[in-house]
Amino acid sequence: MFFRGYLITRLQQALPSSVLATVIAILIPALIFGFGHYHYQGIRGFIMTGLIGVAFGVSYYLLKNNLWPIILLHGVIDTLSFTGLYLEANF
Repeated sequence: MFFRGYLITRLQQALPSSVLATVIAILIPALIFGFGHYHYQGIRGFIMTGLIGVAFGVSYYLLKNNLWPIILLHGVIDTLSFTGLYLEANF
């Protein structure tokens, strides 16, 4: 919610209205989001999570600042990931 709902919106308001400003407003939170995963996932986690952040940021923009589909998708991704980790560890 912070990276998409708050940070993208505030960066769009702070930057002049243009396509480049929108791209920057999506990329900066995605880089911060990816970097937040670097310390325990390494460079691969940074890149993958950063790319997911870009995809979520673009989705947020295309959905006209509607966070709910992104929140639901994030929940599905986490549920599938944790289920896979649990099954891998226990079978």
